[in-house]
Amino acid sequence: MQFLSERVDSSRSRRTEGGNVLISLLGAVIVLALLGGAVLEIGGAARERALKLQDRDRAVGGIEFGLEALRQTVAQQFESQGWIDVAGLGSNPVQGTGALGSAYYNINLETQNGPDQIFATQLHNPLESLTAPDDPFHGASAVVNTFSVTANAQSPISSASGGRFNLPALQLSPQLSVRQIPVSEFTLFSSATSLELSQGGNIGRIHSQGDLIISGQLSSLYPVTASGNISLAGNGSLVVQPADPGLAPLSFPVQSTLEEAIRDRSNVSLGVTAM
Repeated sequence: MQFLSERVDSSRSRRTEGGNVLISLLGAVIVLALLGGAVLEIGGAARERALKLQDRDRAVGGIEFGLEALRQTVAQQFESQGWIDVAGLGSNPVQGTGALGSAYYNINLETQNGPDQIFATQLHNPLESLTAPDDPFHGASAVVNTFSVTANAQSPISSASGGRFNLPALQLSPQLSVRQIPVSEFTLFSSATSLELSQGGNIGRIHSQGDLIISGQLSSLYPVTASGNISLAGNGSLVVQPADPGLAPLSFPVQSTLEEAIRDRSNVSLGVTAM
């Protein structure tokens, strides 16, 4: 009887151990499942966050393109009629929705908080000194008219219409300044279709309404501006001094702004800009 009792106790012990192992295995499976679900959820949230950031960048890009189009409209109106209609500068281009889930935005630009019209002036309006440290015309005076732009980027795609999620809307409120710099603020101003500078030495601000050709060893104030192309001829060289006297002069690194524009599509880094 004692032997039988010991066998029964041993069997019960093995069943208990087996049950404990099974419970432990089930617990481990449940924990792993929970961890796997958490990892997938974290990964999905990170992917969605990255996609939303990408979509936001596209919306910002759309607004920047809209503002550049607005700037070109301002320049064209001033050139063609001598004034701009600020109230009519807004735009609201509507894009197609494209494939569901794609990042398309409707960009709406509205002008406000400024004059309805800005007229070209011949020093009849008060001049303001341009004092911002990063202003390329720092130290010059100009007639300044400023107006605000409310820029909205709204996507027509939403999760309700089958998109991956609600694409984030965006609103920016940039300010635009129209600055009319008098000819007297330039040391050399040319309205000819082409201007060649063969002399050397230091000179102040330069602007040409046409092409600007530099064949001498010339030093100027930043920026050198031209409506056309700026190029070096012969042994010509151009050095421009930034508005901040503590900054080193900048050398014109190419033979032509046209060459740089083709390569880089921008000549802002040259210290030479086109108006």
